[in-house]
Amino acid sequence: MPGVRLYGAASAARYNRPMSSDQGSQRSRPRPADTAARSEALTSSKVIKPTAAGALEKLVQTTQVLIVEDNQYMRKVVRNLLMNIGVKNIHEAADGVAGLEAIRLYAPDLIILDWEMPLLDGAELVRIVRSPGVFPLSDVPIIMLTAHVERWRVLEATRLGVNEFLKKPVSAKSLMERIVAILTKPRKMVRIGDYYGPEPRKLFTDAADRLGAMPPPPSKSPAAAPAAVAPAQPQPATAAPAGAA
Repeated sequence: MPGVRLYGAASAARYNRPMSSDQGSQRSRPRPADTAARSEALTSSKVIKPTAAGALEKLVQTTQVLIVEDNQYMRKVVRNLLMNIGVKNIHEAADGVAGLEAIRLYAPDLIILDWEMPLLDGAELVRIVRSPGVFPLSDVPIIMLTAHVERWRVLEATRLGVNEFLKKPVSAKSLMERIVAILTKPRKMVRIGDYYGPEPRKLFTDAADRLGAMPPPPSKSPAAAPAAVAPAQPQPATAAPAGAA
């Protein structure tokens, strides 16, 4: 396997033999020719240099992810997808209640959450987590992964404060894109009225109105109707003066 060396008993014995003082001094002082060759190799285009892709790969590898999903098969599918994209630290919870305990226990960097679960569904879990001052990790990023993608669910998940919404079945590419977006372009957490979650991507006021987090603007009072005019009372007829024709 490239990059992995397997040592047997003979190799171990050979490497465990004591070195003489001459051998130790020779190994501790690299020859100038070797040093120059190594320096040239590191600066050549044939050697892969540290890049943003390498830093991103390391970031994904060190990210701790919690899967909250009641279906065991789906948990396995999501775990395999995460492992394929490089995530190494993965925890699982079989329902919402166990998910809350796992969040407190592991303090994950990211939660992948199902909607429909027994005991405590995904929407209720998000509502509990997004309670600053009450829940200890209210800012943890959340990806809602569900087969139920009705429009009202998408809007409700956004209103509750999830970071991303994905439909089952999900591809490794889509999952990777969402995770990278959360890790590399995190949105700050904000409070707008009753809403607490990642800052909406649209304009602040438009998003607040759309999420129903801000109170509606005060309605204008209708123009006052003109006062009703009382009908004129008929005047009594006056008697004609004497001698009038």
